[in-house]
Amino acid sequence: MLITAGSDAPTATLVEAVTAWADREGVDLERMPAADDDEVEDRIDEAVATAPDLVLGAGPGVIDVFSLLTGQHLAQQSSAEA
Repeated sequence: MLITAGSDAPTATLVEAVTAWADREGVDLERMPAADDDEVEDRIDEAVATAPDLVLGAGPGVIDVFSLLTGQHLAQQSSAEA
């Protein structure tokens, strides 16, 4: 799962890189865009409920919410990048 929040160039670059990596490695990647902190939180809950191998976050809009919520989902691998 790739949760994204932001439409800036660095976020687009991260999304492109993760998508290219997933394609190259044959990884099934689902992108979950979010417009604000509340949607990021909802997307994290939705992602964890599906028990993916990894939840990634891309964009400045995911950092604070990932920092706050990842401790509540210690069994789930996650990573957030600005």
